[in-house]
Amino acid sequence: MITAGLMPLEDFKHKDSPWKSKCLKCGKEVSPRFGSIRNGQGGCKYCAGRYLDEHDAIEAMTKAGFKPLVPYPGSQLPWKSECETCGKVSSPTLSNIRTLDSGCKYCSAQVKADKKKPSLEAILALMQSAKIEPFGNFSYENNRTAITCRCLVCNRTITASFSSLRKGGGCPYCSGKRVDSASAVKFMLQNGLEPLTPYSTSGSPWLCKCLICQREVTPSYSAVRSGQSGCAYCAGKKVDLQDAMRLMRDKRLLPLVPYPGSGKPWKSECLVCGKQTSPRLANLKNGHGGCLTCAGKLVEPTDAVNVMTQAGLEPLEPYPGRHTPWRSKCLKCSREVTPTYGSVSRGSGCRYCAEIGIDYTSPGYVYLITHNGMLSHKVGIANSNPRKKYYDRLQQHLSKGWQCVSRHEFKSADLAFRVEQDFLKWVREDLALGVYLSHNEMPQGGYTETFSGADSITPFAIKLQELSDKYLQDQKQSE
Repeated sequence: MITAGLMPLEDFKHKDSPWKSKCLKCGKEVSPRFGSIRNGQGGCKYCAGRYLDEHDAIEAMTKAGFKPLVPYPGSQLPWKSECETCGKVSSPTLSNIRTLDSGCKYCSAQVKADKKKPSLEAILALMQSAKIEPFGNFSYENNRTAITCRCLVCNRTITASFSSLRKGGGCPYCSGKRVDSASAVKFMLQNGLEPLTPYSTSGSPWLCKCLICQREVTPSYSAVRSGQSGCAYCAGKKVDLQDAMRLMRDKRLLPLVPYPGSGKPWKSECLVCGKQTSPRLANLKNGHGGCLTCAGKLVEPTDAVNVMTQAGLEPLEPYPGRHTPWRSKCLKCSREVTPTYGSVSRGSGCRYCAEIGIDYTSPGYVYLITHNGMLSHKVGIANSNPRKKYYDRLQQHLSKGWQCVSRHEFKSADLAFRVEQDFLKWVREDLALGVYLSHNEMPQGGYTETFSGADSITPFAIKLQELSDKYLQDQKQSE
């Protein structure tokens, strides 16, 4: 032990027991184990730097620039202390101060900030590019320090920070982000709004009078500047109740419930037909009619039956809808037909008794045509000997650039019609091919029987031939 620089202060007990001794170098008492000393380990923990007493710990903290405020807690625990440089309180550990040479976190942050601090020349260069200049000498603390400047364009006094200048900022007035009261009032007047209260901020509601409709509104300056309408009434976003009631009266409608809003259905009674309807005020303002019944878009089943009866047709099933074929019996020829209510309400009726168009009792044919320019195919029927020349439907299509692929004759156009309907059912349902052309593309009519011509016409011609042969064979057997 003496060789290791330690003087035992008590009798030897065991090699693994702490042995109270005095360090011959520093004079402090320690308790190493003899087994550790013999193996070349241990010794004086103070001389080895592994341990400090409170006196040495305070001396180390003082040397590092700290004034301890509480007793020494140990080298690994936070030690509340006051920095003698900045006066701020922090809790560093003695271990970090000794091994990492760390110090006050506040002073350290300031050192880092000072290293990043831009030079005066850099700040002035950014100001010059933003077309502003400082008023005399200025102090700089950090990137967010407000510096009083003068705009070289509008000559207004503003404040700018290095951070805002580095992001491309400049004069808020010239950029439109800020406005003075006089300019704001002038701008609102130019947009048809007369301010009734002093200007506060760009985003605050500003009580104004619309110079068009004379109503009071509260738009914000920023909203009007961004292009939005200043008057909610003129823009259709807000409705005056008196105006709404006036419009309903003009449309011959009597509201039955309070006004629900411009875009919501408003339950009303039609003063013409007496039926209830629920139009939207926004649609009425756009010129749409109010009563669907009067417009013919909504039909009561009883009214629909009356229209069919007046046209000489007896419905054989309940009303299916305006555009759905309605199975009926002609009271004149007793044949079963399937016109739509919409077509009957426009003047049509039994296709057999009709004096114009196709005569279903006379010979007719079904045809298949194609148009290379429109990439479309079409099926149709016509009379073999039309009553008038302009009823020759096939000829009308051929004059528009269509080419006939196949034509199948029948003793009656009614058989041709059945073949056409079976063919269209196969195209629409089995092949899922919808109507391909529009009314504008086929002014001569017949667009509802068109389908895509992207595929070869051959399979369609074969299918039409099969259906025609089937009906011709059934016709022969019936004879």
